Amino acid sequence: MVLPEDIGVWKSVLLIQTYVNILYIGIAEGLNRQYSLYSGSGDTDKALDRAQVAFSYMLIVSLISALIVFVIGILFWVRGSDPKVILALVFFALHAIATPLWNYYDVLFRSGQRFSRLAWIQLWETIYILVSMVLVYLYNSQGMLVCFGTIIPFGVVIRLLLRPTPIQITADRILNDNNTDD
Repeated sequence: MVLPEDIGVWKSVLLIQTYVNILYIGIAEGLNRQYSLYSGSGDTDKALDRAQVAFSYMLIVSLISALIVFVIGILFWVRGSDPKVILALVFFALHAIATPLWNYYDVLFRSGQRFSRLAWIQLWETIYILVSMVLVYLYNSQGMLVCFGTIIPFGVVIRLLLRPTPIQITADRILNDNNTDD
């Protein structure tokens, strides 16, 4: 239903995400270790602090990702590129903004031992994919861009609604922590 060159446009735009992933610098891995360590030892305040700092960093990565995609989109628009490429970049902007937060929530659910809740979230994502495949049938490449460009943001919204910890943007508690047991 979708021409190979249209799929190629989307896949080439997804290559940007490979380089944006460098910005993660191991924050998710550190959160996985620290959150489960502190919550398992009963120190929920430290666990929550680590989760909030990681969230703040992932939010910064999301904004940087959006800026990178926005600049690339402007460059393609100024060059008079194919509208399909520009449309793919628009939907990829949603994807790029949401991916760091999606990864953050997955780590938080797994390290907090909330596997059943994460399984339900992934079930709803699968249902969303199946239902949105109708867009591919009806609108070809534009439907494909909407389908695959919105699955990650959809997953972030569900994860946000069912999040295991409260969200607060902060860094001062970790930066001012005098403990050296980390």
